[in-house]
Amino acid sequence: MYVSYQARALLESAEAKARELEVPVVHPDDAAIARQVIEQAANDGQGFDLVHRLVMPDGSVKYVHAVAHAAPNGSNGRQYFGAVSDITESKEAEERARQAEAELRAAIDTIPVNVWTATSSGEHAFYNQRLLSYSGFTPESAPSSGRVLHPEDAPRHAEAWEMAVEAGTSFECEVRLRGSNGQYRWFLARAEPVRDEHGNVTKWYGTDVDIDDLKRAEQALVASEQRLRRLVDTVPSLIWCTTAEGEPTYINKRLAAYSGLAIEDLDSPDCTRLSRAIETTIHPDDMLALRESLMHSFRTGETFAMKYRRRRADGVYRWVEGRADPLRDEDGRILEWYGVTVDIDDEIRAQEALREAQDRLARASQAASLAELSASIAHEVTQPLAAIAANGEAGLRWLGRPEPDISELREVTESIVADARRAVDIVARIRAMAARQAPQQTLLSLDDVIREALQFLHHEVQSRAVTVSHQPAPIAPRVLADRIQLQQVIINLTLNSMQAISQAGGAAHRITIRTIAPDPATVCCTLEDSGPGIEPEHLGRLFQSFFTTKEGGMGMGLPICRSIIETHGGHLTADNNSSDGGARFSFTLPAASNSH
Repeated sequence: MYVSYQARALLESAEAKARELEVPVVHPDDAAIARQVIEQAANDGQGFDLVHRLVMPDGSVKYVHAVAHAAPNGSNGRQYFGAVSDITESKEAEERARQAEAELRAAIDTIPVNVWTATSSGEHAFYNQRLLSYSGFTPESAPSSGRVLHPEDAPRHAEAWEMAVEAGTSFECEVRLRGSNGQYRWFLARAEPVRDEHGNVTKWYGTDVDIDDLKRAEQALVASEQRLRRLVDTVPSLIWCTTAEGEPTYINKRLAAYSGLAIEDLDSPDCTRLSRAIETTIHPDDMLALRESLMHSFRTGETFAMKYRRRRADGVYRWVEGRADPLRDEDGRILEWYGVTVDIDDEIRAQEALREAQDRLARASQAASLAELSASIAHEVTQPLAAIAANGEAGLRWLGRPEPDISELREVTESIVADARRAVDIVARIRAMAARQAPQQTLLSLDDVIREALQFLHHEVQSRAVTVSHQPAPIAPRVLADRIQLQQVIINLTLNSMQAISQAGGAAHRITIRTIAPDPATVCCTLEDSGPGIEPEHLGRLFQSFFTTKEGGMGMGLPICRSIIETHGGHLTADNNSSDGGARFSFTLPAASNSH
C-alpha cells in the first residue's frame, strides 16, 4: 500500500491526535457514517468515496475528501489504493455562498416590494414571499404571471410586457393586482433585462411597488383640482393669475366671457401678455395709472388694489375693482400672484345717483333753513337799508342849508356806501345759500366758517335770548372743504340746539362751539348746549332719514349734516356729554395736506 507524503502527514497528525485523546480522529458527527461506508466497501470488495470532517490536534476541524479504489492482490485478497484531499477551503466557500444566498433570499422576501424574475422569453420563474403572501398563492399554485391582474388592466399590461421582451428594453406599467382578500390595489410594475457578454438577454428582474395610497391621493388631488376649477369658474368674480413677474398665466371662464378673450389671445410677438391685456381691455384714461399700480405691486410685493374701467365683450366700459395678493414660499419669495376683479359699475352709478339725491335734499334743507331764518334775513337786510335811508335823509337836509358842511356830507356819504356794501354782502351770502351750485372745495379755516354762520344766526340768537360762545383753536390747520356746506352744518346744529333749549324752558340758554386740533391730521368741532339732552332711545336713530322729534320737522337736517361731513372724509356723532348739561354734537375733518 502506498501513501503520499501529504496523506501521510495528514494521517500521522490524525493518529497522533487519536493517541493523545484515545478517541477516533473522525469528527464525532461523521464517525458513524464514515464507519458504515468503509465497512460496506470492505464487505462488497468495492472502493468508496467519502467526505467527512477530521478533528486536528489543535482542535480545528478540517473537511477531507477520501477516495479509495479496490484491486485484487495475489492471494485472492483485496488491496486498496486511495487518496485524501483537504477540501476545507472549498467547503467553507460553499458554506459562505449558501449563507449569502440565504441572506439574499431573506432580504428579497423581506423588502416591502414584490420581486419576481422571468426567463429571457418572458416566462415568470420566481416570486418572492411577499408577492406570494399578497396574492395568497404558494410557489406551486401561483399562475404563470405569479399574480392576478385587474381585467381592465390585463390587456394593457400584456401588450407592454410583450413589447419590452421583444425589444429587450425596460418595462414599466401601472396595474391593479388582486390581493388574497379579493381587493385590488394599484402597483407600479417595472423590470430590467440582464444581458450576457454578447448583449443577449438572459433573464429579467422585476418588482411591483404598491402605489395604491399614492394613486388614491393623486385621484383625490385631481378631483379636488376639478372642484376648485369649477368653483373658480362659477363664483361671480373675474379671477386671474400671473407669474411672480406679472405675466398672466390663467383667467377663469367668467373673465374670459366678460372680456371676450382667452388667455391664448394675449400672446403676441410684439409685446408681453400683460401689456396686451392692458391695451385691449382697459379704458384709455386708466391705462397708465393701472400699469404703474400693477408694476409697483409686482416690484415691491405689496397688495394691488385699484378701481378702474374695463371693456366688456360688447365694447362697453364698466367700473371694476381689482385686487391681487402674492403667493410666497417658506422663504418669502413670490411664486405667483392671484387676483380678483369685481364689476362695481352698478354700485358706482347707484352711489352717483345717491349723491345727486343727497345734494337735492341738501339744497332743500338749505331752502328750509333759509325759510326758518327769514326773520333773521329780513333783519339783516333791513338794518343796512334803514341806515342808508336815514343817512340819505340827513344828507338831503344838510344840502338844504344855506352853506352845506362838505365834511359832514362826505362822512354821511361814506356811511351810505358802507351800508350799501354790507347789504350787498348779506344778499350775496343769502344767494349763495339758496343757489343750486355744485360744491366747490377750497382751503378754509373752520373757525372762519363758524363766524360766518353765526352772522346769519345773529338775529335768531338775540330773539331767543341764547348766549352763543365761540372758542376757536389757537392754532388749527385748514381744511379742504365746501364753505357753504360747512356753514349749513353749523347753522343746522345751532338751530337744533336753540330749539331744544327753548322747548326745555330752563334758565340757562347757552351754546358753546369749540374747535381743537387733536393731532396734526385732524380738526375737531364740538357744539354743546344747556338743553334737555337727547333721549337715550333716540340716540341710535338720530341720524336716520325722516326721523324727527320736532313737531312739523322733516327729519332730514341731521342726516344731511352727517352726509356732508362724511363726504368730506370726517365723522359726525352725538351724545349727552355736554359740559353745559345738554346734548353734544362733534364732528371731525381731515386737515389739508401740505401739498394743498
